[in-house]
Amino acid sequence: MKKFSFLATVSVLVLTSSISAFAGNTVYIKQVGYSNAATINQILATDSDATIKQLLASKQNNANITQSGSDHKATITQRRGRRNNAEITQSGSTQEATIIQNLGRWNNAEITQSDSLNKATITQRRGRRNNAEIIQSGSSNMAAIIQNRGWRNDAIVDQSGSLNEATITQRRGRRNSAYVNQSGNDNEAAITQTGGWQNSAVVNQSGSNNEAAITQTGSKNIASITQNANGNAYSIVQNGYGNEAYINP
Repeated sequence: MKKFSFLATVSVLVLTSSISAFAGNTVYIKQVGYSNAATINQILATDSDATIKQLLASKQNNANITQSGSDHKATITQRRGRRNNAEITQSGSTQEATIIQNLGRWNNAEITQSDSLNKATITQRRGRRNNAEIIQSGSSNMAAIIQNRGWRNDAIVDQSGSLNEATITQRRGRRNSAYVNQSGNDNEAAITQTGGWQNSAVVNQSGSNNEAAITQTGSKNIASITQNANGNAYSIVQNGYGNEAYINP
């Protein structure tokens, strides 16, 4: 089966790459430093795979992978930050995805997958205007978001049914908020926010073998867990300042 593999290792003032491929796909882009941008598409994909790395003193980053049908996998790594952003969108079948951005600045990261054996990970590290989102829409989900040195955090996981799990961890705080919503089946979830400021956290699972946990550690906390019956097991811990907490069995 035909494989396509592309490598660009450059260090110039404007870096842009764009590829579209199909059939037994494999694509790899690597760019080293400054006005980065990279796009992989794979026009309705099949055996998929795609990787973008922009590395070292990467600057005005952006990266984008879109794949569609079949055995996906995708990875974006951006490393020494600046105006980060990264997106992966995959669609039906054996997805998996990973975004890691590292030394931060105006971060954002999104993964959207759609039905089948999902998995996803976003890790952003040295913060600034963080935000992160994973939406998987059904099947064997898992997810994780970790943002680390904070600033205007936010994080969302939304999985819509099946063998869910989810984790959001934000660490050195500021305008935190986090949200997990799983809509049924083998749920579990956990939100931990740590460095404090305007926290809020919501878990929302809608039935099946639930569990959930929220831990916030200081500032204008609010928390909420709603599970809508079945296995249940709740937990909220907040540690100081504006607390409120709701559990709604």
